[in-house]
Amino acid sequence: MLDEKDVQILRLLQADATVSYADIAGRVGLSTSSIHSRVKRLWYLGVIDKQTVLVNRKKLGFSLLCIVHIILQAHSADDIARFKQQIQTIPEVLECFFVTGEFDTILKVVARDQEHLNAVLMEHLMPLRNVARMHTNIVLSEVKHTTELPITDR
Repeated sequence: MLDEKDVQILRLLQADATVSYADIAGRVGLSTSSIHSRVKRLWYLGVIDKQTVLVNRKKLGFSLLCIVHIILQAHSADDIARFKQQIQTIPEVLECFFVTGEFDTILKVVARDQEHLNAVLMEHLMPLRNVARMHTNIVLSEVKHTTELPITDR
C-alpha cells in the first residue's frame, strides 16, 4: 500500500504539516505535482486523517495534565454508548480510551489549576450516570509527547 516515497512524505508531514509540496518534492526527489497526487491519494485512502495545529497547553493556562481512570457501573451497549456521547461534551477531556484491566476507561484531562480540575471532576465526570469510581493522577512531567507514528514501508 505504501512505498518508500509515501513513507518519506508522511514523515515530513507528521513533523511539520505546513511544509510545502515544493519542499517535500526537493527532499524526496519527486516533482511537486507528483507530491500533490501522492498526498491526495493518502487522504483518499484514509492514511491521512486530519491536519491540525498542536497548541501549547501551558501557554494557554492549562498547567495541569491529568490521567483519570474510571470504573463504570454498567457495561451494556447502551450504557457504553451514552458514556461515550457524554464524554464528547467535556472540552477538558482531550482523549478517552476504553481499556482492559482494572479500569474501564482512561481519560487524558487538562485543567488550569486544582480548582478547575476539581470542577471538572465533581461537576462533569462524577455526575455522569454510569460512573462508579474514579482515580485521578496529576502528571508531574511529560517524558515523551509526540503525535508522530513510526511509519515504515513494510
